Amino acid sequence: MTALPRLPKTLVDSLRDVLTMSALPGETQDLDRRKQREVAEFVASAAAVRPPRTTAIKIESVGGDAGQRHMRLATINEDMPFLVDSLSGAIAERGIAIHRLLHPIIKAERDSKGKLKQIGEGDPESIIYFELDRIDARGRQELVRELKRILSDVRAAVTDWPMMLEQMRSDAATLDKRDSESAALLRFLADNNFTLLGHAHVDPNGRLKNALGILRNETALWQKDAAEAAVAHLADESRTVLILKADRISPVHRRVPLDVVMVRLPDGTLSVHAGLWTSEALRTSAQ
Repeated sequence: MTALPRLPKTLVDSLRDVLTMSALPGETQDLDRRKQREVAEFVASAAAVRPPRTTAIKIESVGGDAGQRHMRLATINEDMPFLVDSLSGAIAERGIAIHRLLHPIIKAERDSKGKLKQIGEGDPESIIYFELDRIDARGRQELVRELKRILSDVRAAVTDWPMMLEQMRSDAATLDKRDSESAALLRFLADNNFTLLGHAHVDPNGRLKNALGILRNETALWQKDAAEAAVAHLADESRTVLILKADRISPVHRRVPLDVVMVRLPDGTLSVHAGLWTSEALRTSAQ
């Protein structure tokens, strides 16, 4: 991996303080002063340069006695929802045990090229530090590539969330005169009962348009036959809304099949909302 510039000792000390002081009980077990310094220097090298709207990520293997070898991973992003659960889920799905997780939120001041100048002033940033089971060099490269894709999806979902929420509310307003019950359902979902992660319009020829959130990066929600069947269900003009599960596993928040809400609009296009029902919504009476 490309060498990153080292930070001054004062910044390393500041990082050591925020990594340990914000930790929950048990998270710093067996992390003595020497190890704290090593962790801080590793995180500092990852955090030294992060251009705007990018992720800084670093992984390395750590030596030790047989059976005690592990690796460490650090990611630095602008602070946003879904970071820890999305990354932890992807790591766990690969069968890699997480032995330590530290997640301080700092304020970081950077120059125009993303070089870290000081901690304590500036914009909020998320530092996530993992200690993990050790895997080989190829596995480490694959893991980093996957985590970068996931973090790109998280950023897209969070950035586009206001537009996706407005689209769901707009669809509800469109349905008011034709199907008031479905309109009420969409408003219920938009009221913090559905974690919106992606949206797109599908024209009568099956082409995807105006993709938002995670659908910017990968548009497929089903295998071809299943997608055609879902669209066919909405060909019946008596049906305006279809709720179903996607084949695709959510890369953001929870590693489960995506929930999909499809709305047939008056012009014949489909408005496709992809996301996850919240736990509160799932506990709510169907009435």
